Amino acid sequence: MKKTFLFTVFLTFAAAFAAGSPAAANGAIADRDGKFSIEGSRGKLSAILKLPDDLRPGAKYPVAVLCHGFGANKCEHGGMFKDFADSLARRGVASVRFDFNGHGESEGEMRDMTVPNEVEDAKRVVAWARSRPWCSGKVSLAGHSQGGVVAAMAAGELGEKAVSRVALLAPACVLKDDVRNGCTFGSRYNPKNPPDVVKLPGGNVIGREFIKSAYDLPIFETAKKFKGPMCIIHGTGDPIAKTVHAERFHKEHPGSELHLMPGDDHGLSRTFGEVCYVLAEFISRDAPFGQPLMPVVQTKYTADPAPVVRDGTVYLYTTHDEDDADGFKMFDWLLYTSTDMVNWRDCGAVASLENFAWARNKKNGAWAIQVVERGGKWYMYCPLHGNGIGVLVADSPYGPFRDPIGKPLVWQREHWDDIDPTVWVDADGQAYMYWGNPSLYGVKLNEDMVSYSGEIVKYPKIQDYQEGPWFYRRGDWYYLAFASTCCPEGIGYARSTAPTGPWQYMGHIMDHTPKTRGNHPGIVDFKGRSYCFGLNYDILRLKTVKHHERRSVSAQEMEYLPDGSIPELPYFKSGILRQVGAFDPYRRVEAETMAWGEGLKTVPAGDAKEHWNQLVVDVDDTEHILVKGVDFAAGARSLTVSAQCLRPGAAIEVRMDSKDGPLAGRLEFAAAEGKFVERKIPLKGARGVRDLYFVFRSSEPGGKNLVKLDWWKGIK
Repeated sequence: MKKTFLFTVFLTFAAAFAAGSPAAANGAIADRDGKFSIEGSRGKLSAILKLPDDLRPGAKYPVAVLCHGFGANKCEHGGMFKDFADSLARRGVASVRFDFNGHGESEGEMRDMTVPNEVEDAKRVVAWARSRPWCSGKVSLAGHSQGGVVAAMAAGELGEKAVSRVALLAPACVLKDDVRNGCTFGSRYNPKNPPDVVKLPGGNVIGREFIKSAYDLPIFETAKKFKGPMCIIHGTGDPIAKTVHAERFHKEHPGSELHLMPGDDHGLSRTFGEVCYVLAEFISRDAPFGQPLMPVVQTKYTADPAPVVRDGTVYLYTTHDEDDADGFKMFDWLLYTSTDMVNWRDCGAVASLENFAWARNKKNGAWAIQVVERGGKWYMYCPLHGNGIGVLVADSPYGPFRDPIGKPLVWQREHWDDIDPTVWVDADGQAYMYWGNPSLYGVKLNEDMVSYSGEIVKYPKIQDYQEGPWFYRRGDWYYLAFASTCCPEGIGYARSTAPTGPWQYMGHIMDHTPKTRGNHPGIVDFKGRSYCFGLNYDILRLKTVKHHERRSVSAQEMEYLPDGSIPELPYFKSGILRQVGAFDPYRRVEAETMAWGEGLKTVPAGDAKEHWNQLVVDVDDTEHILVKGVDFAAGARSLTVSAQCLRPGAAIEVRMDSKDGPLAGRLEFAAAEGKFVERKIPLKGARGVRDLYFVFRSSEPGGKNLVKLDWWKGIK
């Protein structure tokens, strides 16, 4: 029995352009969000299509088909399925939600409803989805209540070649038991000789054929034919459909997931947010990215994001939690770079506690930093817990960094509040530094950026302020974002018309949530969009539910209203992070550049000239590297890969769009090697903008430590 957290899934269908439209001609999807109709088993079905938020010409997307319950509908303007559809769209999944015949806006009468007819309706919608040229071939079925029965049976009849995965929410298999007992929703009848119509409380009806077909309905026998992934979600307080049926589905489908929601009702209303998350995460495994919006780094544990934007690149500095940390175990500071916000290059550790000869404790305490560039030099402001705040300087964002003053820049020895510095250089050249937990302090920095003038100012308490301030200016407003009161922490903010306050509390950028114990803001504008970085435990949660201080940095897009206020963001997994610019494969691409690589590790390459260069290591069977939005243009003939084989029988597959997508090329290694070797992988089908996957295989399933990777390059 598996329990998880949560957010969304999906469904809907809709209008198509003409086949010869300009949208179709340039590779865009020739369908649009909205209502349309499709021929069902007994007339036309009213449906709604919801496309993914981030559409790219030539890309293909999975589709989810959602089946409503007994007396429900597709939720056009709000409700369960509308929320599901919106959430899936953020995760790269299209969805179709529709009304069964006799429901909502579809043709037919409810008195003619039968489960077999609804199964046929669902099968026709699946066929429609699979016929779309932009469909990746992955079509899932999800259903609530009676719709869960329909989804399970339709999947059993179609098989896993047509249906990729199935999600059942409170499946109402009790409908068969009710019919056999001659009582549906409290209305009694003779099941052996049912009347033409049975009126139910609330105005619904069932007909004679519903009762007759349900009496011997082969629910589990049909569903058992489906051998693909299945997720079952059920409330333990459901008064309509008991958990025994959910448990039977789980038992009869090896490898399925069962999520029992404590005390929840049939509509899953008490834990709806969590249900949405579980369902969306399960369905979105068919998406090219394979996950909801996950942390931007997976090969190490990172925290306390400090992004800097210069010359078309985001330089993301972070703290570093060690892999075996229970509490805070932090020795150094890392750097990641990106030009498109989704593919990040690992540049390794660029500074550490060892940079400070005066630090009394070099075994821990490398806490949240900020880096700013001024006059061609890069200044890193570093708290050394219990030792004050130091400053390092370098001629390059990659370092090497050195200590220019040989002492703390700030150290108020009477307390341990001196952590989490944030620095901003204003338009007039004056620089300011804020810091502090639980109190907020500030000073004016001198032009040299390594000393300050005047007294340290202790500011009045800002509502909900805890730590991690992030100070910046945008237009006429000065903003101070911060980690809001622990625990769990959210991201709050205040603003002022002056760089030294007074500060007006404005509310939350992201509210407190049990999904992450801590948080820490880093906010920048990049290529016309605004971004909020923060931290969570989402990579750790892939491995264990036990708490450790092993955090991960995430980011999502944010907005400003015309008055300068900031609309509240959802939790990171429910946010949006669109790629800004395609990825060029026709250059040397360091292998440590990726959008996803959970399970892999990186280590320094030992390059004296580029000390930040890394290698990808700890490569195991079935793990993969994803590089998103790779622009192959007219096509790549081959890839050159610099790799070292560590285990005979290892192989690298090059796939498009998903880790199980079309195979574009394969490189096999016959023997282990003592050095890196450049090899060419002939490619087929590598054209246009595609998600590129390097999937690692072993001749022995489960093989570990297969290869080391240095770089790759596309050849036209």
